[in-house]
Amino acid sequence: MASEIRLRLVSPDEQLSEEEVVRKDPENPFLSPGQRPEPYRSYYIAYVRLEPVFAQANVRPPLLADTPRGRGLVWRWWPNEMGIVLFTSTPTNDGKVTLDDRVTFMRGEETANVILVTDSIALNPPKWG
Repeated sequence: MASEIRLRLVSPDEQLSEEEVVRKDPENPFLSPGQRPEPYRSYYIAYVRLEPVFAQANVRPPLLADTPRGRGLVWRWWPNEMGIVLFTSTPTNDGKVTLDDRVTFMRGEETANVILVTDSIALNPPKWG
């Protein structure tokens, strides 16, 4: 059964800048988002840029992405493959959108054409175990 989620628009001034996110903290022994290999680099940068918005909304949702097959929520992303739960409807005026009831897998060239979206977040993401 397809589920419905609510989206919240995010303005650019609510996000951390990419420059701020990729800067390495000398006190932190872990890799900065900018030091990771692709596709993880792009994923971590987008996620960290949205952290202030996630904190304000008190959610930790999956990222949204535009893919050759449409927009959806990123379920998993590996170097040459990704799983995404696609939207089956366009967002309504109050930000509601319906999700497909299955994960769509994309490989190769399709994954190279995925763009992570930072202009919206899911306020009530599905519970994926």
